[in-house]
Amino acid sequence: MIDLILLSGFMGEESDYAKLSEFLPKDTYNIIYIDIRDEKYWKDRKPSFENFDLSGLYNKDRQQIFVGYSLGGRILAQYFLLQNTKAEKHSSQTELSISSDSQDQFQNTKVMLDEQHQLVLLASALGCDEDEIPARIELEDKIFNNIKKLNFESFAVYWESMPLFRHSVKRRFKSTWTSGELEIFFQNFRQSQQTHLKDFVKSPWVHLLVGELDKKYCGLYKNYDHQVLKGAGHRLPLDAPEEIAGYLLQIGN
Repeated sequence: MIDLILLSGFMGEESDYAKLSEFLPKDTYNIIYIDIRDEKYWKDRKPSFENFDLSGLYNKDRQQIFVGYSLGGRILAQYFLLQNTKAEKHSSQTELSISSDSQDQFQNTKVMLDEQHQLVLLASALGCDEDEIPARIELEDKIFNNIKKLNFESFAVYWESMPLFRHSVKRRFKSTWTSGELEIFFQNFRQSQQTHLKDFVKSPWVHLLVGELDKKYCGLYKNYDHQVLKGAGHRLPLDAPEEIAGYLLQIGN
């Protein structure tokens, strides 16, 4: 069995991946959905890139594929990037003479991407170039002000009207997200404050998928190896579930 760990994006729900699961053989994939609001995945129950923790789910002895759409993908990418940084730091310390027992303990607990543990990013942001940050901050401030002043239904209409979703399947948002959760998950994960992933995504264990009609993200991914899903917009889990399933089957073999 292959563990398939799924994270959806901002305002996401488990139902976002319902169609995807229909195209995957149940005797091959053990599907685990993570709601990014679930407190058990956040140290001190405080959502931030530094506090996300999958150590209780990661299993070095099982084949696992981690899939994140939009913000969910970015959270996963940042998590593995931080884990790689810790591993590199530990490695340099080992050269300064850490005991073999300590080294064995680290090898048994470290979290890393490899042939058995791969990451699939579905239209996830890679980070802003320096000259893009001012405009991004202006847009983020506008969105955040609307989160604060609009009720959920009105904000969902505003969010759905953004050009990014023009070519995507229309989504019926459920009001399970509170205004406080919207504020936290937007404010704490602003793109303008994210580390750029330009080196991280060059790993052979990181896969970038983007919709053919998502011109913004096609442009963002143009300098990296990526897969274009025909006829899909930005909202990939709803726009191209069968195509995503086919890709997962390909890398899972």
